Amino acid sequence: MISDKTPVYKNWSMILLSVLAIGMPLVFLPFVDGIDIFDTAKGTLLFSIGFALALWTIRTLKHYTWDLTDGLLIAWLMVLLCSVFSSNNWYLGFLGHYKHQGRSEGLITFLIYFICFRTARLAFNVTTRHLNLYLWILTSIVVYALIQYLYLDPLVYFKNFRPTVFSTVGNQNFLATLLQLLMFLALALFLKYLKTQHLILAFIYAIGILITQTRSVWFSSILGCILFLVLLFYYYKTIHASYVVFLIALAGMALLLNQRPNWFNAKHWNADSISSRGLKGMNDFINPTLESGSGRLYIWKLSLSAVKAHPFLGTGPEQLKAFLQKSNSSLYKTYKYNRGKTIDKAHNEFLHIAATQGLIALMVYLFFLIYIAFKAYKKRQHPWVAGLVLIVFVHLLQACFNISVIAVAPVYWILLGVLYAQVQDTNASKLNSLNNL
Repeated sequence: MISDKTPVYKNWSMILLSVLAIGMPLVFLPFVDGIDIFDTAKGTLLFSIGFALALWTIRTLKHYTWDLTDGLLIAWLMVLLCSVFSSNNWYLGFLGHYKHQGRSEGLITFLIYFICFRTARLAFNVTTRHLNLYLWILTSIVVYALIQYLYLDPLVYFKNFRPTVFSTVGNQNFLATLLQLLMFLALALFLKYLKTQHLILAFIYAIGILITQTRSVWFSSILGCILFLVLLFYYYKTIHASYVVFLIALAGMALLLNQRPNWFNAKHWNADSISSRGLKGMNDFINPTLESGSGRLYIWKLSLSAVKAHPFLGTGPEQLKAFLQKSNSSLYKTYKYNRGKTIDKAHNEFLHIAATQGLIALMVYLFFLIYIAFKAYKKRQHPWVAGLVLIVFVHLLQACFNISVIAVAPVYWILLGVLYAQVQDTNASKLNSLNNL
């Protein structure tokens, strides 16, 4: 917790990160026409808070003790800079969005992610009360998702939005990724305190994950729940009955919410049930084709062609789509014909980094993650650290099938910073604060 002696700039950094962690998932502009009502609002917030955090970073540099993570992120930033200047569109690579191209993940955005990580590990001294409040506030996202699942969303009837479950995030896959982070944050708190409140929160977020029908997040969450059971037994030498009840209740909710209602003749929009979606996923896994996983194998194969063409620096941030359109291979033509879509992301975050930023950037990122994992392993006696590691693990597992977006990535980088704050060697005070969180 921040004391009265904490410098004012540290209080401000806490406030800024809190606004970012709450605002990025929640903010959107439902009553504005002619713009992307999600990314416009979220991008504006991200760049505004990012600029303020950059000023805080500059102010604290003279008091800062550097470590390996800083060197790795700076190295990654330098590779990104080279990737931008070697690309065909500097503006798009730098800003991430230019003339209706890109999803706002350019060099500037990655710089903000890195600043979020650094700020979180240095000054984001949250308490359990803060985290509980944060998790309860964001349950509103699940409430809105349930309204959409029941075909009662005004955006569908008055704004002609597709009747999928996207809540305040804008896409069902991105929503599921966010809810997974929040679900396992609640479980991490339960692992430390064994309080029913945290299982209730995890249950709410798990319901949200169910109704998004995002199979990659389903798979990684199921594996995460199994690993969580192992962690419970490892730390407490027993399987807590409340967690078993949580799993049984979740299975019951899957049955209860299996089929969306047919109010207002809604079924003509989307007839998939939770069970049929799951069975399709199993069939894709057992009998894979290029069409499996909504065309994932197509996308991965095409993205690999970008890696082969630009192995060191990639195509440039946000420029995979332009590369594929320019190459216009027979496989790409087949994908467009069969799917009726173009490709702008590799739908595998690691592959996407390799394709757009190069293999050097990917190796730096992997070494960065391995280094944090090594530090965390040395502090494995703390349940809170293990819970945070599990959050990162399940997120990276689903990232093998999904993409990074500005609505979710800041939350991930902040949590990664919180994890590193608990395990870095130079921060004994934060390690001791584990018992007072």
